[in-house]
Amino acid sequence: MSHVDLYHHVETPSYPAFLTPFTVFHLLSGVLAFVVLRWLLPQFPVVYNFVVWFVAHGLYELKDVADPQTTNSPANSFGDTIASMLGFFLTWLVFGERQVSLPRVMMWLWLSPVSSSPRSLREVYTQTYPTRICFHGRESSR
Repeated sequence: MSHVDLYHHVETPSYPAFLTPFTVFHLLSGVLAFVVLRWLLPQFPVVYNFVVWFVAHGLYELKDVADPQTTNSPANSFGDTIASMLGFFLTWLVFGERQVSLPRVMMWLWLSPVSSSPRSLREVYTQTYPTRICFHGRESSR
């Protein structure tokens, strides 16, 4: 393995590529992992959730490299792991230590290319999802 492409649409152990179109799914898996792990393990700091996800995703990628039926190269597994950790880290950067709902993260992902600042995202979110909801004439706080 003397040459590794930075990006290629097809990747094999003979022609390895660091990034492929599937790298986007690994990035999104990191975002989803943040949401799920903050929901499952809210009592632990985010750093522990990050380590849990790093180990889980790393084991998945090791399985891919060790399986003779797969087309993943070690370089691609490394790139996918970095993308997944980046997705987790970016979500942590945006939302911090608190738990977040999946719809809120989905809205952030959808609006992030459109909006340039977290403040405007927050404004859009609060306009779309008001903090008070009225049920049968009674106002209740979320």
